[in-house]
Amino acid sequence: MTPPAAGEGPDTLAGALDWLRTTTGIVVHRTVRLHGGKINVSHRLWTSDGELVLRLAPPREAELQVDRHSECAILRRAAGAGLAPAVICCVPERGLLVTREITPGAWSREQACSAAGIASMGRWLARLHALAPPAACRVVDFGQVLAAYVATLGAQGAGDEVLSPLREAAGRARDGALEPVGPALCHNDLHHLNIVGGVDVPLVVDWEYAGLGDPRLDLAQYALVHGLDAAQCAVLLQSYAAAGCRVTQAELRAAMDLAAAVNCARKLSNEPNWSSMAAASSPVGLSPPLGERFFHQIV
Repeated sequence: MTPPAAGEGPDTLAGALDWLRTTTGIVVHRTVRLHGGKINVSHRLWTSDGELVLRLAPPREAELQVDRHSECAILRRAAGAGLAPAVICCVPERGLLVTREITPGAWSREQACSAAGIASMGRWLARLHALAPPAACRVVDFGQVLAAYVATLGAQGAGDEVLSPLREAAGRARDGALEPVGPALCHNDLHHLNIVGGVDVPLVVDWEYAGLGDPRLDLAQYALVHGLDAAQCAVLLQSYAAAGCRVTQAELRAAMDLAAAVNCARKLSNEPNWSSMAAASSPVGLSPPLGERFFHQIV
């Protein structure tokens, strides 16, 4: 597929819809902008090929720590395995992505925290982590990602009250708080708003942070974002183990420390008013045992 020309691509909805029509033959009858997403802009489309979702992403790959070509390759692999919505078209060099709309839509936090939802996502993660990565898949090292976010925040003028706890978490990662494991295909942004479909057969969207990495961090992020307690974490790990994978409670807790720091840094880097958010949240800190309280204040 030839990418849309400058000024006619993902920076304009009209240009993207025109490109979709001329390239794929899909005619769009109606559009509605979807809520959420401070960086990307998504629209629900009613088309001659059914209901679709179009995402327009800005050209900020380095700043956001994303790789659109890798995202496209991983999403196609996940969709082929029944783990993500079908891809209609993907033009990574222009940030254009069109996928099949899934109903029911995004999960609620209550669904994600229910025993059925937790067990279902444990099985989903085991399937994802068992997939062979595509050739274009990038490697995601959370320690390096955190260091890059710290550099971005520093360049934006963040002070020690923000950077020090993040640097400490990066140091713990460098010092081997988590013993190395074999890398796996990871989503790296697993929260309920990115999970669609039924509880029994969930599909996951928003793969821009995905890559080959430490599978324990996927589990850790799911636990962190949804504030899972010890009993709920046990359900997550048991369903993951029953599907052929194993992570201990101790490994999960260590992974949650690093995941919390990365999530905080990502949120602050992507938030125009990060300085006021950081000032309100920084007294909690990110020191062990976990940075989850800090993360919950700004998620």
